Amino acid sequence: MINFNKNKNILLLISSFLMIRIIIAYINTNFLILPGFADDARGNHVTASIFLLDSRSSESKLKDMHYYNFFYFYVIYFIYKFTFVSWFWSSLISCFCWFLSSLIFFYIFNLFKTHKNNILLFFIFYGLMPSTIVFSSSTFRESIEILILSLIILNLVLAYKKSYFFLLLTPIFLYIYSLFHIVNLYSSIFLIIILFYFKFFKYIIIFYKVFLFCLVIFSISVIYFLNYGHIIDFTNLFLQKIYRVLENFHIGSVTTAYTRASYMEIFEINNFTDFINFLILKISKYFLEPVIFVRKVNFLDIILFLENIIRLVIILFFIFIFSKSDKKDNFFYLILFIFFIFIEVIWSLGTTNWGTAARHHFVPLQLLLFSTFAINSKNSINFKRVL
Repeated sequence: MINFNKNKNILLLISSFLMIRIIIAYINTNFLILPGFADDARGNHVTASIFLLDSRSSESKLKDMHYYNFFYFYVIYFIYKFTFVSWFWSSLISCFCWFLSSLIFFYIFNLFKTHKNNILLFFIFYGLMPSTIVFSSSTFRESIEILILSLIILNLVLAYKKSYFFLLLTPIFLYIYSLFHIVNLYSSIFLIIILFYFKFFKYIIIFYKVFLFCLVIFSISVIYFLNYGHIIDFTNLFLQKIYRVLENFHIGSVTTAYTRASYMEIFEINNFTDFINFLILKISKYFLEPVIFVRKVNFLDIILFLENIIRLVIILFFIFIFSKSDKKDNFFYLILFIFFIFIEVIWSLGTTNWGTAARHHFVPLQLLLFSTFAINSKNSINFKRVL
């Protein structure tokens, strides 16, 4: 049972963060469009409103389920259809999606008997980081995605703590989650693979030194044969196909969404070395940009840079805690952390500006924060002392 009296301060904190979002949503939709809300958030509202004018055409499009990037429009469309059209109303729904997500994590932390200080740290980052406030107080698809992902995590936790029966619900939430973007589909497939081979991955982590040794030998062999050896035509064609897909995906992103916040130009991939350089550039810039020391930036860019630094510190902190802990006993947290890394890496491959990157960071952030502060509480490592 949850002791509400014992945790009433945290509940009040969550409620106050909700009120901040509601106030911002009201100001943004009635008085002044704030920075970060003008294009995508208002565009989602306007698109859903336009669909409402031609409901027969819009509902027929909904049957074509490969329209992953547009599914959120249909969600807002049906909300407007059965209620009323209002940008503040759809923004308010986003606020309460964040609120419900926070209550889910509040419940999860109580299941794990997490120390109060770690719960507090989780909600300070989850509730007060500027980008989390922006993307959970207006009509962004990410607000619904965080709620669905929270439910997925809850199912995994209940399966881990109570019964494997709860795993039966996970594919349902993963399916709904995957409808909002093709990247969510890839992430869902990845999570299913991890769960299916749970014991296999668990032994890899327990005997990680042996696994790393084998991985290094394998990687050296692959690099040698790709660069100096005679590889079979099938492998060569397969790699060329990957090169072209990534290159075309990147070029499409650069040419259709080039803005002041863009951090990469067109990049050609001609060989395996180019491919590795491409991955390093994409992932590092995705996590670091805007780097305020090497480019002209404004105040909002500085905030995003500071958020990136905070995120990287938390990632390193998780790695530090896990390295000092019992690998077998804390394997569940590692699964969530790996899931976070996979989502971020997939997003990085198709992202070319730091404004879009901030949106993509928002949804998987809960995976990083929960796994870090839950494992920190379990292993009694003082966050302040480490920093």
